[in-house]
Amino acid sequence: MIIPPRRPKNTPSGGGFFVAATPPKKAVTTPCAFCLNSNFVGDNLNTLSRYEIGNMCENQKRNVVNLYMEKLGFTSASSTYTYEYMINVALSNCGFSCSGNGLLSVASACADPICVFNGIMGQINENNTTDQQKVQRAFLQYGLGLSATEINDFMPYFAPIAADVMSDAVALNDPEFVLCDALSLMTNDHEYVWDRLVEFRELTNDDDMSLLNECSTSNPNYPLSFWYDLTLFTIPQVCIDRLDNLGDGYENQPLSTFSTGTLINFDYYGVKMSELPNKPNTNTPFTMFELQEYIRKNYYFFANTGGTGYNYHNATTDPPIWLSSNPVTAMFDFTITGDDGSVICAQNTECCWIFSTIQTPLDINGNGTGSHPVSGNRQFGIKLNTDGTYEFYTKGIDRSNSFFSYLTESITFSAADEFWQGVQDKIAQFVIDNGGEISFLPVVNDIHPELETIKNLLKGQDPINYVPCP
Repeated sequence: MIIPPRRPKNTPSGGGFFVAATPPKKAVTTPCAFCLNSNFVGDNLNTLSRYEIGNMCENQKRNVVNLYMEKLGFTSASSTYTYEYMINVALSNCGFSCSGNGLLSVASACADPICVFNGIMGQINENNTTDQQKVQRAFLQYGLGLSATEINDFMPYFAPIAADVMSDAVALNDPEFVLCDALSLMTNDHEYVWDRLVEFRELTNDDDMSLLNECSTSNPNYPLSFWYDLTLFTIPQVCIDRLDNLGDGYENQPLSTFSTGTLINFDYYGVKMSELPNKPNTNTPFTMFELQEYIRKNYYFFANTGGTGYNYHNATTDPPIWLSSNPVTAMFDFTITGDDGSVICAQNTECCWIFSTIQTPLDINGNGTGSHPVSGNRQFGIKLNTDGTYEFYTKGIDRSNSFFSYLTESITFSAADEFWQGVQDKIAQFVIDNGGEISFLPVVNDIHPELETIKNLLKGQDPINYVPCP
């Protein structure tokens, strides 16, 4: 759905050891944030000897060890050497090595902090709960960006699973899942069970349709193949060129943008007409294409319903494009109950037009649309059915932007369902007001997971083998 449920607005933006929770606007992924200067060798590499490069590497590693010492609170004079040794071992085992010619790549200079935490935890005696808790608290502070109060609240729930969390994160090779999604869920709701979250991630990791498979056959008139055209659709070069020409912050956001997300929605909303309406203030009926073009050019009227806003992205340049016979590259900003996202018109033919999600820049105060809350395509058009009726429809497909983000939405799919049904209701009323006839009630078919069902699975004691259809 182009207008989706709202994503969290106050998610921590990360920093310290590594990128933490997904920012509320544009997600940013880096190898890690906990490195002093991954490019410390600089542009003079060719003029340095192996000895000099090796010394720089060792100095860099000592600096990183000292930084871990500081952030972990390992300051006991009698045990300093032991702590330094543990951190050194963990760094080396996680890829921070000065062997060979001493040259460090960005990846090895920024050894995975989750791996390092796991390596340090593995060297601490199981009875040494004091040092274990220092690692755990640092993990929560610099990983999730939790405050001291939040850490104190979460520690009783986190301590029993901390070793599993860190080792699972390394084994799954999916640190973003741990830091950005699963633990964020658990800090906000202590009833979530870590083992269930891991099982759920593994279940859905290799199957984009895992949340929808059980529902995909609920209506034989709308098999999943009905949406394949939107699954495969990509924006044309002319749209990419416009985004590039607009400068920094403007990017395509296709279905494949957020690999940690999963497909969460297929929907279709239609209005069936036995007779097409007349053109306003005339007795001349629309042709199919004329009606489609009228609805497109007047979409501002049909799409502004309730708390929803629909505006040109640029009030000067976009209206002439959108109101022309070729609206491709016109851009719009949508808002629903406080959330926002931008789209670009990526196709317009006699059958239909398509909106695709894009990213737009934020200003210095964080205002703007940033990344769209979901990634996907939405098609609008009119068709002639085999029974002789006409049908104006919209259908969409969406991927969530992070793996568990849809579980934390304060507004569920019902908000988007209500919006699209509201749009179709306004179109139906326009048809009636202008002499057309509606032959059936609006057609609605939506396939998306039932959030409460998934939440109950993730809070349960039984292993998760599949996601049932609601």
